[in-house]
Amino acid sequence: MENNSNEQEKQVTENEIEVQINQKNRTRNVWFKKKFFSWLGIISSIASIIGLILYFIPKEKEIEKDIVPANYENINIVANPIYSNFLTKLIPLGNNIVIPFFWELVLVNNDSKTVSIIDIDVEEVSNEEAKIMYSDIYGGIFYSFYKYDEDPIDLPININSGESKKIYARIGIKCNEKASSQLYCDYVSGRNQAPWVRFEQIKMELAKKSGVDFYDNSASFDDSIQHYQSDTKKQQCFRVNIHTGRNNIFSKKLQYYMINNQIIKECQ
Repeated sequence: MENNSNEQEKQVTENEIEVQINQKNRTRNVWFKKKFFSWLGIISSIASIIGLILYFIPKEKEIEKDIVPANYENINIVANPIYSNFLTKLIPLGNNIVIPFFWELVLVNNDSKTVSIIDIDVEEVSNEEAKIMYSDIYGGIFYSFYKYDEDPIDLPININSGESKKIYARIGIKCNEKASSQLYCDYVSGRNQAPWVRFEQIKMELAKKSGVDFYDNSASFDDSIQHYQSDTKKQQCFRVNIHTGRNNIFSKKLQYYMINNQIIKECQ
C-alpha cells in the first residue's frame, strides 16, 4: 500500500511539474507574442514615417520646379558664319587690319511670353574669359549682308512665343601680323587704296600671295578648281550678348571657323 501511495504522490508531483512547465511556456509564448506585436507596431510606424517623408520630398521638389521667377525667359541662339562674297572694307588698327564680317544669328523664343531684345553687344574673349575690346569690333545688326550698312535693325526686337528671328551681326575680325601686312600693301597704302572690297576676293588673294588666312594659319587657293583650304589652329573667339527687357542676358560664343553652330576649339 505504501508503495502505491508513493507512486501516486510521485505521479501527482510530476503532473504538477508538467503543469507548471506548460504554464511557463504559455507565459513565455504570450510574452514573445506581445513583444513581437509591439516591435511590429514600432517598425510599421517607422515605415509609415519614412513613406510619408519619401512621398513629400518629391512633392516639395515639384513645387520648387513650379515656382518660376517673374523674369524667366528662354532664348536659344543658333549662329553660323557667312562665307560669302559680300561687300566690306579694310580698317587699319595700329599694325593690324580689321575686316567687318557677318554671322547669321537665329534667335528662338522658347518661352510662353513675348521676348523683347533691347540691346546687343560683342566682346572678344580668351580661354581665361578675359575680355578684349577694340574699335570696330561690333558694327551692328542687319536684316541682310549683301551691301554694307544695308537694312540696319533698330532695337528693340520683339519675338513672340514659339517664334524666331533671323538677324546678321557684323563683327570685325582682327587679322594677324602677316595677313595684315599683305592686306595693307595690297589695299590700304598709297595708290592701292580700295575703300570697298569683296570678302571672298581678299580671302583668296591673301592665300595665293602669302599662303595664310586672316589669322596667319597656313592657307592655299587652287585657281584651276576654285578650291580654298586653310588650317584652323589660330582664331579669335567672340561672345555676343543678347539683353532682354526683363534684365536677362543670353550669350553665344562665335568663331570664324565654326561648324554646325559650335565653335571648333576653346577660345585661346
